[in-house]
Amino acid sequence: VLCNPQKEDPVVGFHANGRHQVYPNPCEACSDGRTIFHEKLISCPKSLSQKFWDDSKSKVCALTKSGTLKQYCNRAVACSHLNVEKYFPGQCPKIVPKTHSCEGYPRADIICSDEYTPVCAKYKNGKTETIMNDCAACINVDITTYTDGECLF
Repeated sequence: VLCNPQKEDPVVGFHANGRHQVYPNPCEACSDGRTIFHEKLISCPKSLSQKFWDDSKSKVCALTKSGTLKQYCNRAVACSHLNVEKYFPGQCPKIVPKTHSCEGYPRADIICSDEYTPVCAKYKNGKTETIMNDCAACINVDITTYTDGECLF
């Protein structure tokens, strides 16, 4: 399938590391190897008619202007907020990144590549930090686990 970058049909794509990203169309989302699934975004109307309120019965997940996702009881309530311009029907996905253990990792005489495939490393004291790659994380004896992708906070 060829992507048409001219076609505007926005979607929000969800990545395995728990992050999301808005794409101009489904094809662009699917071409990004990080996207595990996507949802079509629906624009809020300029004005909320009575019919829009009457037909609003199901939960929606709204995309705020700051890029965060927020759950609302229905589309009318979501679109009545000034910081919401788009939404999709249903629950906001909660993706929990898979945790990898550094236990048993050979830590002596290892030279890691400088390839940047970031991981979120967790230290023994509970602190987290974005590290260049899994090797660079696991050769540090103070790091116990990591998840793929940059740390979210």
